[in-house]
Amino acid sequence: MREDPESAGRDALLESYLRTSESALRRRPHRDVPVKRGSAILHVSGEDFCTCTAHSVPHSVPREAFHSIPDGHKKLVLQHFSSCWLDESCACIRQMHQRLLAQSDAAWEQTVAVVREFFEFHPPNTPSKFQSWIGRALAAEVAWLDERMALGLPSHGPLNEWKAIAASIAGVFERQIEITLQELRLQTEQSEPIGRPDLPLNTSSADSVEPDSKLSIDHAKRGGRPRNRLEKQAAEQLAAMGPVTTALRGRRATRPKPQCFESAVEQLRKNSKLTLVEFCRLMDRKAAQFPNSQKYLPPKSWRVRGFFEQYKKRSNTVSRFLSGVRKSHEI
Repeated sequence: MREDPESAGRDALLESYLRTSESALRRRPHRDVPVKRGSAILHVSGEDFCTCTAHSVPHSVPREAFHSIPDGHKKLVLQHFSSCWLDESCACIRQMHQRLLAQSDAAWEQTVAVVREFFEFHPPNTPSKFQSWIGRALAAEVAWLDERMALGLPSHGPLNEWKAIAASIAGVFERQIEITLQELRLQTEQSEPIGRPDLPLNTSSADSVEPDSKLSIDHAKRGGRPRNRLEKQAAEQLAAMGPVTTALRGRRATRPKPQCFESAVEQLRKNSKLTLVEFCRLMDRKAAQFPNSQKYLPPKSWRVRGFFEQYKKRSNTVSRFLSGVRKSHEI
C-alpha cells in the first residue's frame, strides 16, 4: 500500500528536526573545543564537521541569528545544523509537493496545510518547535540549568538567550519556507492539470492520441501554423529533433551519462539513505578533495560549480538525477 504523500511529508519533516538536533548535541556545543590553526597534521580541530566555508557554500541561517552567542564552537554548531535543518525541510516540502502534484489538483494547498501544521507559525509568538530544537541541541546545558533551578540559583540569563535564538531561527525559517512555497505555487500554475482537459468530454475510448499526434506532426511538417496546444507541442518537439531517418523514427536517442553518475552510484551504495542535501554536500566535499577529477562535479549541462549550488538553484533537478541513479541500479 502506497504511503500518503502528506503523511510521508510530515514524517520527513519530523525526521529532519530530530536528526539535526541530535547531530548538534553530539558535537558538544557546550564544550570549548579548540579551533584548528594552520594546516599541520597534528593540529587539533573540532570543526571538521563543517566544511561549508571551504566549499563556498553559505549557511542558510546567518550568523546574525546567534548574535547573543560569542564566536566559537557553540555558535558554529548551532548555525551549521540549523542550516542543515532548514535546507532539508525545504527539500522535504518540495518532494511532498511533487508527489501531491501527481495525485491532486489541490497539491499546493495541501502542502501549505502540512507546513502550517508542523511549524505552527503564529507571529509574534515563537513556534515551540524551534525552542524545543534549541533545547535538544543544548541538552547538556539544559540539564545544568535544571540543577541550578532546583538549587534556587538564578537562571534567567541562559533562558532568555535561548529564546532569542529560537525566535531568530524561526524568522529565518518562515522567510525561506515562504519563498519555497511561492516557487511551488508558480510551479503548480505552470504544470499540466490532472486528466486531459484538451480533449472533448464526449471523447469515446476508440479515439486515441496517436492519430491526433500524427496529424499535428504532419501539419508542422507542412509549415502551417499550429492550431492548438497539442499541435504547438508537436511542432516544438519536431523542431528540437531535427532531421530523423526512417530507420530511427520512434526511437529515443541514448544520452551518455555524466562522469558523476557512477560516483553517485558508489556513494548511494555506501549509504542508500542519503538525503538530497547530504548527497550534495558529500559530492562537493569529494570534489574539493580531488580537484583534478571530474567524477564528483555536476553535469556540465547544469552550468553550476557544485551539486549544492544546483540544489539551491533548483532542487528538482538534483532530485531527478538521484532518482535516475537509484532506479538504474535498484538502490
